[in-house]
Amino acid sequence: MNTIVLRLKKDYYKEYLLHIFDTNQNDIVLTRTNEVGKYLYSRIRESDLPIKSIIDNKTVKLKIPDINSITFSNKFIYYSQSDMLLINDFIQVHFNMYFHRIMLEADRMGYEKKDALEAFLFGLGLNKYETLYETLKKREYRNECILYTKLYEKLRQKDYRYRAKTFVFIKKSLQMVEN
Repeated sequence: MNTIVLRLKKDYYKEYLLHIFDTNQNDIVLTRTNEVGKYLYSRIRESDLPIKSIIDNKTVKLKIPDINSITFSNKFIYYSQSDMLLINDFIQVHFNMYFHRIMLEADRMGYEKKDALEAFLFGLGLNKYETLYETLKKREYRNECILYTKLYEKLRQKDYRYRAKTFVFIKKSLQMVEN
């Protein structure tokens, strides 16, 4: 089993990856059973020479099992700096989509947003990140404002079209009466 080092942009990405790959270990065993795993596999690079990796508190080790179709034997594997930026962007987008999907489902089921947000964070083990709660709460509020603004604009346009049709109808009716 090979190991590759990934530097994460945000601390809570590690807990999210632990949740996605359904593991409670420190090292994440990478699988190709979901979108994130497939993307992480696709960004792996090979080298004949070892590549130096910076290991700090923002790095995570990903264990890569040997798969018949994909083998990295006799090679050194790594993520380039640009790959890590792309991977972090992908994790952020995937996290946001997952969050919004959970919030929409909770809203559909009639849960309060506060309870759904707390359950989301607790379920992923992210409740220790106090600023994340506020960030997600603000993000959900902004998305709701955008939704209401779009809805208002749509209704305003419908009202305008209705009034325009009504005005044309009244104008034609008055012209018929005059003639």
